[in-house]
Amino acid sequence: MKRNLDLIRRILFAIEVSQDDEPASIDLNFADVDELHISHHVRLLQEAGFIHAIQRQGFNTRAFWIPHSITWRGHDFLSAIRDESVWRRVKARAKLAGEDFPAELVYELALEELKTRLRQLAATAA
Repeated sequence: MKRNLDLIRRILFAIEVSQDDEPASIDLNFADVDELHISHHVRLLQEAGFIHAIQRQGFNTRAFWIPHSITWRGHDFLSAIRDESVWRRVKARAKLAGEDFPAELVYELALEELKTRLRQLAATAA
């Protein structure tokens, strides 16, 4: 199963807007994505250190990952990719690196894009 950066971003946003950090309160019911893909991406976010998640055993003995909360690093990453235009530029630049690229590269590209945007805003304000 390949990583889906847009799904990762959607999951982070969903965790952020949850009312509390109880796993059952975080709504990840995306009509266009099945539960297995969501669970896989929650696990990836946990492994990358962007979120805290717990693993629960399903009825068919398949383990599912459920998000619990966003880490400090996850909040930083989400802040860097929040703006849609920044996100589009990050994905376009990352795509140049090939079909699959490290999450760390995406994080670094997001920070670079955000810094560029801040410099542009500062130049406009001056």
